[in-house]
Amino acid sequence: MASSKSSVHNFTRASLAAVSRSEAAFAINGVNFCMLLLTLIAAWIAFIDPLRGFVAPLTILLQRRMFGTVLQIGLIPVSVLVILFISNGVNATDVCGATDAGPEKTLCTDLVKGAKTWNEALANVVHTIMDEAKKSKPLIEGLPKHLPPTLLAISKDSIVKTCNEAYENVLDNLNKVLENLRTGDPMGSIDVELSATLDAFGDCTDGLNEFGVDDPSIDKARDVIQKYSSISLAITSTKRRH
Repeated sequence: MASSKSSVHNFTRASLAAVSRSEAAFAINGVNFCMLLLTLIAAWIAFIDPLRGFVAPLTILLQRRMFGTVLQIGLIPVSVLVILFISNGVNATDVCGATDAGPEKTLCTDLVKGAKTWNEALANVVHTIMDEAKKSKPLIEGLPKHLPPTLLAISKDSIVKTCNEAYENVLDNLNKVLENLRTGDPMGSIDVELSATLDAFGDCTDGLNEFGVDDPSIDKARDVIQKYSSISLAITSTKRRH
C-alpha cells in the first residue's frame, strides 16, 4: 500500500514538473515572439527614417522569477525606447511629403529641421518668409532712385505705395498665420492667409510692369516669397496626418 502511495506521489510530482516546464516554455516562447516583434518594429522605423538610423542597437537584459526559476525574458533593443522618444519630434519626410521632389523637398526639409510638432514646422517656414520679405523693404524704399526719370511723380508715388502695401500685406498675412497656429486655427484661415501671401508681392511687380519698369531685385524678392509660400501651403496639406 505504501509502495502504491509512493508511486502515485512520484507520478503527481512528475506531472506537476512537466506542467511547470510546459508553462515556462510557453511563457518564454510568447516573450521571445514579443521581443522579435519589437526588434522588427525598431528595424523598420530605422530603415524608413534615415534620421533615426544612427540609434545604436544597444540592448538590456531583463530577468524575472517565475515558479522559482530565473527566466531570461530576452534582449530588448534600447533603440526601440530611444526611437519612441524621438518619435515625439516631427517627421520631415511626412511634413514635406506634398512638396515636389528635388530642390523644393530638400529646401522644405531644411526649413522644418528641429521642429518637434507640425505647428512648429509650419511656423519655421513662416518665420523664414517673414525674414525674406523684410529684405525687400530697403529695395522698396530705394525704388524712386531706380525709376525712369521720365515717369511722372504721381506715377512714382503710385508704384512705391503699391509695393509698400504689398510688403505690409505679406507681413500681416504671416502674422495672422502665426496667431492661428497659436490658437488652433478655429476658423480654418491658415490656407487662405498663405494663399494671399503667395500672391501679395506680385502686386508690387505688377505695378512696376504697368509702367514699363523692370527691377530684377524686386522680381527676385517676389520669387523667393512665392517659393517659400508654396512650400508652406504644401505643408498645410499634410495637417490631417498629424
